[in-house]
Amino acid sequence: MQKNLKYDIPQNIRKKISELKVLGPTSSYAYGYIQANLVIIDKSFAFDFLSYSMLNPSPCPILEVLEPGNPFPVKTATNSDIRYDLGKYLIFQNGKSQIVDNIKNYWTKTKVTFLIGCLFSMQKQFEDSGIYIQHLNDNKIDPTFISNIPTNTFGIFNGPMIVSMWPIHKNYITKAITISSRMPSVHGRPIHIGDPALIGIKDIEKPDYGDIIKLKPDEIPVFWGCGITPQLIAQKKNIDMITHHPGNMYITDLKTTEMEII
Repeated sequence: MQKNLKYDIPQNIRKKISELKVLGPTSSYAYGYIQANLVIIDKSFAFDFLSYSMLNPSPCPILEVLEPGNPFPVKTATNSDIRYDLGKYLIFQNGKSQIVDNIKNYWTKTKVTFLIGCLFSMQKQFEDSGIYIQHLNDNKIDPTFISNIPTNTFGIFNGPMIVSMWPIHKNYITKAITISSRMPSVHGRPIHIGDPALIGIKDIEKPDYGDIIKLKPDEIPVFWGCGITPQLIAQKKNIDMITHHPGNMYITDLKTTEMEII
């Protein structure tokens, strides 16, 4: 990662990403700004997905929904085009998946865009409180797991919750809960703390997605709902969906301090 990207402004980073001058993962990019997961689906599924997200705010906290056919965010950013500004997209179509640099050729007037809060956004609040997230500073992706925690069903959208793990020093667990609880727009409080087996994770060093993170003896695994939960649904249900490639998030103009509940 180019070190200046941690302190560069979102608009500059989005421009570099859209021009493919920098690539993700975007962990530690735009320090102090909200990052977002991406879900783009046909408008025929939009109401069901919106309802599903409202029933499952831990994995799917919605930051913004765009009108059908509109690729330009209004609330979360300015001078941005969602078709180019992530640099690495994951397409689920006709039961298959592929990775692309932009989604111009997949865009239609019936596409509805959902931007969903990302755990990367909490980094500055954690580190300002003395909780250093090593793997983010190493430009790694959170290890994420398919848990045995069911999500609340709406329409065709249902399935297990995917969770992200951050290793937290045992002395900072209470502080981590307090900080994240104030940020429901980026997954909020942890969904589970401690023994991974209790949520169906057999091996903490074998994530289903993301990077392998080895816990230190004084660290405890802390799990949050993860915004790639819809991707698993798309795979299982054969739903055509455009998403971000894991770890390559949409960087918004929203400061984390603006979204924090005090």
